[in-house]
Amino acid sequence: MDIVKTATDWTRAEMLSSSFFILFGLSFLLASFGFWQLGRTDIARAYVVPMLVAGTLILIHRARPVLSEPGTADELPGGLRH
Repeated sequence: MDIVKTATDWTRAEMLSSSFFILFGLSFLLASFGFWQLGRTDIARAYVVPMLVAGTLILIHRARPVLSEPGTADELPGGLRH
């Protein structure tokens, strides 16, 4: 039964890690929007597309396990369902 406890702890840690990465990806998208709207120099405007791509890739990479794992919907924070 030690393996079940270890697997459960690992799953909870992975879910917590995924939520932090999702917040990190959203902050990249928000920063990209800020550079697009508030950027006055060419260098500030040059950060828009790379930050958009980076934020999108982070969201795709980390949100996919949270949304596609069968049987974990009951453990998602806030009672989110598939």
